[in-house]
Amino acid sequence: MQFVRQVFLGGVMVFCGPLVAAYSSAELTGESGARDEVDRSASAGGAFEYRLQTEETARLDDRFPFGYWKVHRVYPVLMSEDQPRAVQVANKRIVERVHGYRCDGMGDVTFSTREVFIGNGVLSMTYDASWMCASMSSPQSESGFLNLDLRGGSEIQLEDQFRDAAAYEGFRAVAIVALNEELEGRTASDGRRCPPASSMSGFKVSGGELVVASFPGQGENSACDVEAALPLDSLDDELKPDSSLRL
Repeated sequence: MQFVRQVFLGGVMVFCGPLVAAYSSAELTGESGARDEVDRSASAGGAFEYRLQTEETARLDDRFPFGYWKVHRVYPVLMSEDQPRAVQVANKRIVERVHGYRCDGMGDVTFSTREVFIGNGVLSMTYDASWMCASMSSPQSESGFLNLDLRGGSEIQLEDQFRDAAAYEGFRAVAIVALNEELEGRTASDGRRCPPASSMSGFKVSGGELVVASFPGQGENSACDVEAALPLDSLDDELKPDSSLRL
């Protein structure tokens, strides 16, 4: 399996620094912009590479607690000389996911790309989003994954990768057991034991592993977020011959 590397981008927000440092009062005038992160490209078998793009908007507004609201997004943009059509479709899906977290009007919105993996014709990204719109009493947040088949740019639906419903249900049962093994002994922030995982919230590809996740909720339950890794080659007999996950 050819792969680039797993890139941990949790510190990418430092690129802009705290908002107060990133924007002077003169700059908080409603200007918006997009700029590319300094070279963070990576290739996958010579076919694909990506760069990180940053979008920023900030506006003065005394109706917000700090006197302004801001939008800050960081996400990958794919590039390929060999497969421009697949890149076009994939980038469209990335932008749709990124801009799906927004306010209809004023509001703080942050989208942060945490991990990017490219390998074996798959792009897998992990992200965190948060938003506080003018009409909301408190902010909301969400973590998630986006997995794309770079052969055509389509989003990978996990259930569709298995040869039949029985194969998927068998995999799902194994995944839930693995998640609960990872949860064993873990407690939430209120001191109570984390509830057992009963479903998968999402998945990502990382090297030769399929990583499944359970996100039971935000706030107190965020301490119970859990991931479990399963070797992709252990799924060979269960996957369709043309599955995007087949090594």
